[in-house]
Amino acid sequence: MGKRAKMILLAVVAIAFPFIDTFTGLRWTSNVIFALIFVILGLGLNIVVGYAGLLDLGYAAFFAIGAYTTGILSSPQHNIYMNFWLVIWIAAGMAAIWGLMLGAPTLPLRGDYLAIVTLGFGEIIPVLFRNLIDVTINEPLTCWIIPGIQKMFGATSTVTCINLVNHMDITAGERGINPIGRPSFFGYEFQSNNPTPWYFLIMAIILLSVFIIQRLHKSRMGRAWMAIREDELAAAQMGIDPIRTKLAAFAMGAAFSGFAGAFYAAYIRGIFPSVFDFSASIIILCVVILGGIGNINGVIVGGLVIMTADRLFLPALKDFLKGLMDFTVLPSLASNPTLQSIVAQNANPILYRFLLFGLTLVIMMAVRPEGLIPSAQMRAELHKDEEVVIDVEDNQKSKAKKG
Repeated sequence: MGKRAKMILLAVVAIAFPFIDTFTGLRWTSNVIFALIFVILGLGLNIVVGYAGLLDLGYAAFFAIGAYTTGILSSPQHNIYMNFWLVIWIAAGMAAIWGLMLGAPTLPLRGDYLAIVTLGFGEIIPVLFRNLIDVTINEPLTCWIIPGIQKMFGATSTVTCINLVNHMDITAGERGINPIGRPSFFGYEFQSNNPTPWYFLIMAIILLSVFIIQRLHKSRMGRAWMAIREDELAAAQMGIDPIRTKLAAFAMGAAFSGFAGAFYAAYIRGIFPSVFDFSASIIILCVVILGGIGNINGVIVGGLVIMTADRLFLPALKDFLKGLMDFTVLPSLASNPTLQSIVAQNANPILYRFLLFGLTLVIMMAVRPEGLIPSAQMRAELHKDEEVVIDVEDNQKSKAKKG
């Protein structure tokens, strides 16, 4: 089967999936939508980690920025009702600006030091959104500077302090922002009980993201990212501006996270700071590593594998184990109610989801460190010794044949 035939078959399956899901009553579409959100996040992180070689452990912070931007600009909590089709671009732009703000002070850092700084940024943002519940902003000239100068000369301040924001609740803390406005298309407003329009919307965002990222990868900027990843000093000597290149990587990677955050906020219709903790950044990083660093197809496969396993396989396994326990193991432990209760409460694979993620990564690093579908360059780098051995063996065989 040729490449074009495979693409056509894949497109047919992707288009038909929500209708088949509705017909069969499986109700998998909603879970697949969550997986596709993490696909977009993985595509954005792949720019930073895969192309530019910058380890970012706080990527979920940009996800939160995109989501909260959408919540603030399209929620009755602030009496702002902006159109979703405009807000999603504003959210991406805001995330990109914060990407520049994170990238600027981390330009001299590399490796572990960069990872620690991005980790700190990822921890700060959820705390910030959790505590922006009583914000007061005073105009500095009339409130501090002029009164301070007057006090220095012993005069009494007669300037009235101008209050810009007075005790404003911006993020509603742990309560989160809800409800959030939803997109409408030619008069039809997207609803929670019909995931099919949401599915096609997220697919459209993914296709747009893949198109943009592919163009970036093949552009001069994409080649500069790869040069920085391989050897920053050599790249700088060849005329590549490392400052501009790194900032572009942080900004572009964060922008796609903003897209995902805007979609997530509108789809859930509520955002809460606990969603954007450190574990979200680790899952996104797992998507990139498992799928294949530097490969768009690999990231898509990694996101689908990890999130469908989390959303579909583990709940199904939980129900299977519960039935197995109820009819086999638990009745045999009826004589020991304490042990029976412990076994019943802990026989839940969802409780060990991060343990399973960790084991998966350990196995992948031992068996296939380049990921499921790695880029050709990453495969060559990780299997350099094997290729040398193969070349030596081939040379020996060719000499033996000649002899």
